[in-house]
This record gives sequence, structure tokens and C-alpha cells, in this order.
Amino acid sequence: MGASVLVIRRRQGEGIAIGNEIQIDIIDVSRTRVKLGIKVPRQLEVKRRDTDVCAVENRKASALLSESNVLDLAGMAVRLRKASQIPPKTGAL
Repeated sequence: MGASVLVIRRRQGEGIAIGNEIQIDIIDVSRTRVKLGIKVPRQLEVKRRDTDVCAVENRKASALLSESNVLDLAGMAVRLRKASQIPPKTGAL
């Protein structure tokens, strides 16, 4: 089953409907952000995509730390950077 993609322009106060049960309203528009109001049936879950990415990274970090016996903060930071491929910060921790 393929995904549907709809690209449209909407102004503040306008919105779109997905089927009969989902409504997305444009609440506010600024230079850098759009505030959306989303109405869905209670049985559907609505969440931000970036929180999913953060949750996955947190689970990886937790698993990594529980597998190792890292007792100091500096060693823990090095292991976490290696696991997530984040470049080290310059200066002290």
C-alpha cells in the first residue's frame, strides 16, 4: 500500500480534512513556524516525529550504558558520542 502525499498552501484560519474524521487547522503562521490544530478520534495516536527520534536515541543510550560499566561522566560521554557519532565538544565537559 503506497502513501498519499498532498502538497497545498493554506493560510491562517484555513485547514484540510483527511477522510471524515481527521481535521488539520492552521492556527497561526509566523516567519519561521506554523501552529497546527489537529482533531482526530481518541483511538488514534498523534505525536511529533522529532519526539520519536529522540526516544529512539534515548533507548540506545540507555542500553549502551546498561551494557557497560562506565562509572565516570567523561567516559560515559565518550561512549555516547561514539554510539551516536556526535563530534566531541571542545573544552571541559
